[in-house]
Amino acid sequence: MARVIDGWFGPAQKGEHPPELWCPFIKLSIPDPSWSAGTLPVPYIATDLAALVDTGAATCAISHRLANRLKLKTMREGVSLVVGNSVPTISYRAWLVVSEFNLGYDLELVGQDLPEDKVNFELIIGWSFLRYYALSLSRPNDLVQLQKID
Repeated sequence: MARVIDGWFGPAQKGEHPPELWCPFIKLSIPDPSWSAGTLPVPYIATDLAALVDTGAATCAISHRLANRLKLKTMREGVSLVVGNSVPTISYRAWLVVSEFNLGYDLELVGQDLPEDKVNFELIIGWSFLRYYALSLSRPNDLVQLQKID
């Protein structure tokens, strides 16, 4: 059975009518940090989180505000190169789970200052997650699909 995540296109910024850019999104969930992979039921602490699919990002990101609210463990603090500039970063360790399949990935999430009052997403999904999927995007056909590569 093919495991396919169906997403949608929408505006990245709140209040954009019509949006300047249509962006691809999927929904993901985060379980309690004490969860062990394969254990059911999954004890979710956040569900249906809007995740921006960013094919230009190597890693995944989470808003600092959400990471703190969920009490995610800090994985490391350091400096990252962002568009040629060195910026301080904090990374968090978390499982990102596709709820429909109880399929999860233990990932490093880079903390971002996402203005929750201005954007329509809490997570950014880069290739550290996308590498497990065949990605189909078509704005004219309103198609956002990620098919699990087995």
